[in-house]
Amino acid sequence: MADQHAFLAEPVFNGDSCELAGTDVVAALNAPLNWKRNTIWAAAFETAWRKLETDVIGGPIRLDRGGVTHDALRHAPPLPDDMLPEESRSAAHYVDAHNVAEIQAELDEALAGYLLPSVPIEPNSLLAYAVMKAWVPFALPYLDFERPLEFQDGPGKSAPVRSFGLWDKNIEKIEELRAQPRLLYADYMPVQNHQRHAREFIVDLFADSAPCQIVIACVAPGSTLAGTLGGVEEKIKRGRNAKEFDYLDILQVPEIAFGIVHSFSDLEGANLLGTRFDRPYIKTALEGIRFQLDRNGAFVDAAAVMVAACAGIMTTTYFVANRPFLIYVKNRASKHPFFVMWVGNAELIRKW
Repeated sequence: MADQHAFLAEPVFNGDSCELAGTDVVAALNAPLNWKRNTIWAAAFETAWRKLETDVIGGPIRLDRGGVTHDALRHAPPLPDDMLPEESRSAAHYVDAHNVAEIQAELDEALAGYLLPSVPIEPNSLLAYAVMKAWVPFALPYLDFERPLEFQDGPGKSAPVRSFGLWDKNIEKIEELRAQPRLLYADYMPVQNHQRHAREFIVDLFADSAPCQIVIACVAPGSTLAGTLGGVEEKIKRGRNAKEFDYLDILQVPEIAFGIVHSFSDLEGANLLGTRFDRPYIKTALEGIRFQLDRNGAFVDAAAVMVAACAGIMTTTYFVANRPFLIYVKNRASKHPFFVMWVGNAELIRKW
């Protein structure tokens, strides 16, 4: 098993989301999805938001202004209890002069090792945070493709990228490697010259992984990540029995590696309405997300902090993710993922 820290080396991007021209970070799965852009959701910020509602506010958060983020959170269904990975924690507090040092130490400890920097808190404020982490190594490393994959994004722009997967290569344990993924659904183009391509496909990259599952889905997107996930679930049901890959089948998946810190700026400065606190307003709304997918497996972690200050011939079949696709990571026993990404362009894919 590869070391987690070595696994996270050399991300394609590591910085503030405002530096990315083609990527959106959303707070809820029902936020609008632009199929030409990367759209990323991790459960950390929404978990912190809900924690503030239940443990401090005592009801739904209402703000004095609308916005994409607030509207999505306001209309999002409750997060299921079984959704988060095993390594996760969250809390919400009212901070006063008596407990500020203790809560600051608690927050710093929770954020240690995550992408978010330490967030200073002051008395007479509301704090919520959530962190989560999952590491899903493959039992056998996939093969690195020796030529670049031409990834074609939504608008039709092509970029050469690194990829991994499997093909009919004469190596030790190739049959075990071929049994590692599971094809959950496929819709095929016509066979030509003993070859066919999957128009749409859904693959579980490690069918025996537990407790988490890694799925990629080359499908048409919906208007939201939630709608796209729902479509994937329906296709898996229609796919009936999952199958292993045949010995001439080719699976090819782009490498992804990034660390993003995102500020939900449309929330910052908004006043919380109808609370028992003295004119609270959102001062900080941050989420840091790291994700990596390569031949060794997948790693995802996320941390979120919200602070409200108070007044204040056999046919060879190709399954090639060379166009926009969906990735999600979830506890295998749960219907609900804790990380979802629509890969709409090559901005976060490792270049050749």
